[in-house]
Amino acid sequence: MSHPILAAAAAMDVVLKDVADANPLFMSVVEKADALRELARVESRVAELRMRVLVDAGDVATAVGARDAAGWYADATHTRFEDARADLRLATALDRRWSATRTDRSRTCPTPCPASCWTRPRRC
Repeated sequence: MSHPILAAAAAMDVVLKDVADANPLFMSVVEKADALRELARVESRVAELRMRVLVDAGDVATAVGARDAAGWYADATHTRFEDARADLRLATALDRRWSATRTDRSRTCPTPCPASCWTRPRRC
């Protein structure tokens, strides 16, 4: 059986492939506004999940001989090393400081919020 995070990533990929040819030109103004708000909300939740996995991926780096998870991630995803390193630092800080409140924030706040907003109180 696949891990729930891998299953969620696969499900997101399938859904995104289903709308790959959908043209937003034919959406109403209200539909576009709703879509942008919803996509921002989903994007922030995906970023939060990616950072949770990244902060716990030191063993991946060790397995392939990378310096750290950021180094492995930058190479594997063709991401700038500086960006991957910044993400790992942020993910580590969030994990240390806000791990106890992470679940509550992702379930109760209806507004989009990048993972970086965890460093300050939310106002929903």
